[in-house]
Amino acid sequence: MDGTVRAPFTGDLDLDAVRTREDLAALLRAVHARADAPALRTLERRTGGRVSKSTIGDVLAGNRFPRRAGLAALLDALGLAEQEHEPWDHAWQRLAEVEQTRAAGEAGELHRLRAENEQLWAENERLREQVEQLTIQPATSEQTRTAQEVVASLDPDEIVEALKALDPEAGSITKPVKERWRRNSVPD
Repeated sequence: MDGTVRAPFTGDLDLDAVRTREDLAALLRAVHARADAPALRTLERRTGGRVSKSTIGDVLAGNRFPRRAGLAALLDALGLAEQEHEPWDHAWQRLAEVEQTRAAGEAGELHRLRAENEQLWAENERLREQVEQLTIQPATSEQTRTAQEVVASLDPDEIVEALKALDPEAGSITKPVKERWRRNSVPD
């Protein structure tokens, strides 16, 4: 083999129907398949390094709109003769304006999302500070007095009975609990 690439048949591909980047990618994938699906690294080498294998992969997947020169280099790498490039170039020109508008819309959406993200981070920080203030503040003397009154009003026998109801084996700990309760709840 002399190293030349055999040209795949493309006469049946309707380039006039191309309206989106994805449409273009679908036709490029068809040409790629008809060219015996050379590896992306091989295509990169065939373009003389003008188009990277990752860019080629993104273009074939429809994730990236190719530059005009990049499309021509890819078509050459796939074996299309230069005289076969004209319909592809017309399709590229139709899409270029659509892609420019699409890119502007995506940039606007990206700007909106970044601004919303900044607002959410600021709100998150504000709420975090509020929580921190709530957890650091000690109880007031009134809150402490109220808690002591509630504890003093509890009947240790009722607590012990409640413990027994929850755990029948809790009876062995009830006597020490009652004694400690009485010792701690007797006012000084």
